[in-house]
Amino acid sequence: VNPWHEEEEGESGPATPPPPQRSALTAQLAALPADDLIEGAVVGGGAAGAGAQQQPRPASSSSSSAAAASSWSPRSALNEVVCGALMAALERSGQARAAVRVLDRARALGIAPNTVMHNTALAALGRVGRWREAEALFAGLSPPSRDAITHETMVAAYGLAGQADAAEAAVDALVAAGHGPPRDYAWVGLIAAHSVSGDWRAALGVRDRMAAAGARPTVHVFNALLAACERAAQWEAAVAVQAGMASAGVTGDALTARLLAAVGRGGVSAVEDQQFAAAALSAALAAAGGLIMRAGFF
Repeated sequence: VNPWHEEEEGESGPATPPPPQRSALTAQLAALPADDLIEGAVVGGGAAGAGAQQQPRPASSSSSSAAAASSWSPRSALNEVVCGALMAALERSGQARAAVRVLDRARALGIAPNTVMHNTALAALGRVGRWREAEALFAGLSPPSRDAITHETMVAAYGLAGQADAAEAAVDALVAAGHGPPRDYAWVGLIAAHSVSGDWRAALGVRDRMAAAGARPTVHVFNALLAACERAAQWEAAVAVQAGMASAGVTGDALTARLLAAVGRGGVSAVEDQQFAAAALSAALAAAGGLIMRAGFF
C-alpha cells in the first residue's frame, strides 16, 4: 500500500514521495476540506487557517461601520493570494483534486484564477500522475497566461508519468514561447521522463544537453541522475555521476546521501530499489520546482 497517493491511483506514474516538511499552518490547512477553508476565508475576512475565529460582518452601529458592512463581499475577503495559498497547502499535502477544485470555487465567487493558481493546479495534478488532466488544463490556458513556470510544470508532469516524447515537446514549447533556456525544473523533468520510460542513457544524456546550453547542474539535477542510475541498476554510471558532482563542486543533500547509500548496496532488493528510485525522482522534481513555484507565488 502506498500511503503517499490520493485515494485514486495516478495515471501510469510512479509512486510519489512523502510530501516535504510543512509548517504547522500548512499541515492544518491540508487537513481540512477545501470547501470549508474557502467558506472560512470568506466569513473570516480572508483568514484561511485552521482554528481561525470566524469574524462577524461589520456591525452597523455607526455610519462608518454601516458603510463597511454595505461594502463587504466575499470577493473583498477572498482574493487570488488567499486562494493561491490554500491551493499550495493542498498541493504540498498531495490533495490534487482538492487543490484543483479551488479553481472552480474561486470562479463561483467571482475571482478569476491567475497564473499562479493555474500553475499550482498543474503541479498538483502532475504530482499524482494525472498528466492528461494537467494537459487539458494547460491547453485551456491562453498563451499570454502561461509563464515559464507553467511550461516547466508541464514538463514535470510528463516526466513523472514517463511521457518522454511529450516532455521533450513541452521543453520545445517552453523555448518557442520565449521562456527559455530551461531551468532545473524542466531539466529534472526530462531526466525523470526518460528514466521512467526506460531509457536511462537518454536520462543521463540530459546533463550533456545542459552543458551545451550553458546550464550548470544543481544538486536537484544530480539527484535525478543518480535516481535514474539506481532505477536502471547502472552502478558504474552512478559512480561517474557522483564523480561529476564532486568535480562540479556541488554539495549533496539528504536525498543524495540516501541515493548513494542505495547505490552502495548495489541493488540488494530490486523491488525496493525500484520503488525508492521512483520516489527519489519525484522528490528531486518537487525540490527543483518548489523554490520556483514559491518564487512565483510570492
